[in-house]
Amino acid sequence: MNKITLIAVGALCALAAPAHAAVISLGVFAQPAGGSSPLDQMNFLNNTVLPLYNATATPDLAPAIPTGGLLDVQVSGGPSSLTINLTADYEYLKIKWGNFWGYYAFTGDETGNQTFQQPLGPGGVTTGGASHYDLWHSGDSPPGGGPGAGVPDGGLTVAMFGFGLTLLALVRRRLT
Repeated sequence: MNKITLIAVGALCALAAPAHAAVISLGVFAQPAGGSSPLDQMNFLNNTVLPLYNATATPDLAPAIPTGGLLDVQVSGGPSSLTINLTADYEYLKIKWGNFWGYYAFTGDETGNQTFQQPLGPGGVTTGGASHYDLWHSGDSPPGGGPGAGVPDGGLTVAMFGFGLTLLALVRRRLT
């Protein structure tokens, strides 16, 4: 194999690394008046938080659904950071920091331990320690994955496919 072929194979391997998506902070909100049940918190996410995010950012995020969530998980000691194991394909997280609700979204295949730091609230107000959290699935990704789960194929995938075909053609030409 010549140097160009080795460089091409190395570049293809580097591009073929699995895609990991980001944790998106959707904002910190003062706890609204009224109920604070997990259903109230999910409705606030769907009716206030997601419309604000979707109006200014991409990708558009689908609403949370009330089935299959992990709800009202209590945290002892009011820590200023919280590590949560995300192994069940959840798309949304709400952490109660003092009298504030911090919302987060997970796009793609973000799993494993994720650490969240105590944020500042609106106007730079200190939020307080964590007391509990809730996790929800979105309407376009049923529990356990399925349609809409994971990072969608994009231009990089097409480029890798074309690069692979070109590499195969070069190897075939070299061998004949």
